[in-house]
Amino acid sequence: MRTAEEQSLSQGQWLLLVLITLLAVVLRIIGLAQWSFWVDEAHTYRDVVSSLEQFSASHVSRYPLSYLLLRGLSGFLPSMGEGWMRLPFAIFGMASIPLLVLLAKRMVGTRAALWAGLFLAICPWHIYWSQNARSYAMMMFFAMLGVLGCYHALTRRRSSILLPALVSLTIAGFCHPSGYLALVACLVFSCAAPLLPGQTKQSKRAYALPVLGVLVIVCMLPILLPNLEYAQRAKPDGSFLHVLQTSVFFLRGPMIIACIAGLVFYWREHARRAFFLGLWAFLPFALLGFVSAVFFKATAQYGFCSLPAVCLLAGIAAAEFQARMSKGAMQWILGLVLVADMASYDYFYFTIQSGDRPRWREAMQLIIDSDDPARLLLTSNMPGALYYLNSGVLPRAGEVDTEVISIEPWDVEVAGSGEDFMTAHRDRARQEGKTLYVILTHPELAEKDVDGSCEAWLRANSRQLLDLPSWIGPKDMSVLVYRVDA
Repeated sequence: MRTAEEQSLSQGQWLLLVLITLLAVVLRIIGLAQWSFWVDEAHTYRDVVSSLEQFSASHVSRYPLSYLLLRGLSGFLPSMGEGWMRLPFAIFGMASIPLLVLLAKRMVGTRAALWAGLFLAICPWHIYWSQNARSYAMMMFFAMLGVLGCYHALTRRRSSILLPALVSLTIAGFCHPSGYLALVACLVFSCAAPLLPGQTKQSKRAYALPVLGVLVIVCMLPILLPNLEYAQRAKPDGSFLHVLQTSVFFLRGPMIIACIAGLVFYWREHARRAFFLGLWAFLPFALLGFVSAVFFKATAQYGFCSLPAVCLLAGIAAAEFQARMSKGAMQWILGLVLVADMASYDYFYFTIQSGDRPRWREAMQLIIDSDDPARLLLTSNMPGALYYLNSGVLPRAGEVDTEVISIEPWDVEVAGSGEDFMTAHRDRARQEGKTLYVILTHPELAEKDVDGSCEAWLRANSRQLLDLPSWIGPKDMSVLVYRVDA
């Protein structure tokens, strides 16, 4: 591939980059305030509005940057509604598209970089995290900046770039610990690249990256180890298959195939660059698979820092296919197939899938609008219920008197069984003159109601008021609202 001839953007390519960026902006603004908060976004709200003492005692204080960002902006945002809380992360998502193209064009060529920018702009996974009040879009922005900075520092022998690149990777880790997976990929590349066939011996300055990188990781161990212990307690049932399945779902089959094809194409002419991109794309997922198989349950979302590399390799494949085919419609076929595949998911994401979120807001509005003077609510999503019942972002018919109780496995065990747990709360609601509601999604309930006794009791003793359908991939995340018979 003629990367040396394509380092500069022509006027038409600049226009194309602007259009791709505008497309990314539009796709990250649509529905930003429309989708309901899911469990983790409600946790973000809780951690942002909690006192500094409470926040400092929480496990998320070990990677605080996204929370501190929202804390700092809270006094300037018009509200703490869904759209405003997500906006800072949407901006990081928007900025990632031109950043990827401009920083990677010297490595892969402008044509492949523009394809990669387009793929990232319409990637459903990237749109989702850009529209999320979570740290992943922010983490990926700084991880990408740091990884590409490390690459240019090593290959162009510009030592002045190295320290800012490592700082950027450290910032990514302070957004979310998964950002350090990108640093690991850089360390492996810096140590293993000289062993590639035809590679000249690196200068002594090249070993500054592994030395400084290991120093960063060692310094972060007091922060990383408690996070790993917390993850092992929270999700002890590891599964390599879960990482594999979620990786295929989020990255999508055509993109994975194109990514591998781009790696094969590029290896023939630029083994060093292909090795770097391959490490960045696949090593974090391989490490997650190992961790999930041996220690605790991990998911592909922790490999989000690899998405730019996947897009770059797919962009190389699309550009190579375009260069090898004769002029005409066929030269665009690979790129258009990838675009069509992602665009089809985007259509459902913005329509019937409600932004890949369960519709908690509508369920809680039903509770608020009910005529009951007092309510007792059992739910599989306590953070979301508390957010919508107490944040003031929902229209209110009157004062709300609702006590929220989370359905947790340890509470069920203390009660003796799921039937005893549900019966006890029904009896308490009767004694206190409250109406008992239950709001849940079946996958979240199944994690807590292992033997299915809570659900069996619910079907026998309640009336379903509402079913808000929502499918997230193969998982039915419909929100169901029940009213328990008095």
